[in-house]
Amino acid sequence: MNGYEKLAEAIILQAVKDYRKALKHDERGRKREIERFFRSSWFSILTNLSGEMLIRKLRAEVKEVVIK
Repeated sequence: MNGYEKLAEAIILQAVKDYRKALKHDERGRKREIERFFRSSWFSILTNLSGEMLIRKLRAEVKEVVIK
């Protein structure tokens, strides 16, 4: 993995951590901001992941943790 790939991975992982936190603490403005990033062309340049799929999986993950 080269430096650019490591940087892209770090950006996405930080966004995932921030999104989980925003979901857990009901930070609506922050949540919307990160969802915009996940749906952006910038996100699709950084990764081949589907932003929509990532949003759904993270929501389900956090919802499951809150229910337990």
